[in-house]
Amino acid sequence: IVYREKVFGLDNSLIVGFDFENVDEDIVNDSVYNGISTIGTFDLEKENYGYYIHDEIKPMENLSVSGGYRYDRANFNFQPWKPERRTMDENLFTAGINYNFYKESYAYFSYSRSFRYPVLDEFFDYRTNTINTILVPQTSDDYELGTRFYFTQSFYVNLNFFRIDTEDEIFLNPTPFVWANENLDGKTRRDGFEISFTKNFVNVTISANYKYTDATITGGQFDGNKVPNVPRHLASFNALIPLKYDISFELNGTYVGKRPFISDFSNESDEQEEYFVLNTKVKYKWKK
Repeated sequence: IVYREKVFGLDNSLIVGFDFENVDEDIVNDSVYNGISTIGTFDLEKENYGYYIHDEIKPMENLSVSGGYRYDRANFNFQPWKPERRTMDENLFTAGINYNFYKESYAYFSYSRSFRYPVLDEFFDYRTNTINTILVPQTSDDYELGTRFYFTQSFYVNLNFFRIDTEDEIFLNPTPFVWANENLDGKTRRDGFEISFTKNFVNVTISANYKYTDATITGGQFDGNKVPNVPRHLASFNALIPLKYDISFELNGTYVGKRPFISDFSNESDEQEEYFVLNTKVKYKWKK
């Protein structure tokens, strides 16, 4: 439900909602572990309910303030495992402020509390045909400060700084004799900034983006190590060029810097090499 009506003479937008999701997964798994052969047959199910409210109010013409709350609950059913049921829930918040300081240009600050439940596959151990019911949701506190500045109507730049602190991050522990999904015993912190620009010419649109991320693990068995598969440097660009006869040409590229291999939480291996991918596309618009 979306309700837009002035409150005490101030512009106000209120959203109240509910969502529901049902996920079902059937698993038949033939495994040989420690010389013992087993066949596991499981029916895994998740029912997910969410209730949320979000309100944005403008105390001044060029200033808006927003806040929101969400209650989320998930019921997991693991048949025929015992105990066969598991319930998880989270209370989540978001808050933000946005200030138009020059024409369409604005600055903002936001905070949000986010989460991720384990997916059904992460509960299941394909080696031993067992269910890991001790997994808990991972949660994050996300902070962001940024601005979008319009030099002209057709040329603008975005700049934002961010910090993401995550607890109980779900990961695949590759340690020998473990090799299972677990919650990280330490926290992870991702600090960085992102800058991008977009320029619209008469018939050409060009955009580019660069992101710097310092991702480290704080505390626990991997204290001080880098978070696997998170590149410190990430960049991209895109160009869209209309041609004649409803034909357009698109060019985009992505650069991914060096980063630890997936699941290398101990940072024992050399890092994955950097790479650059360039894509081209020709499109023809036919009728609609």
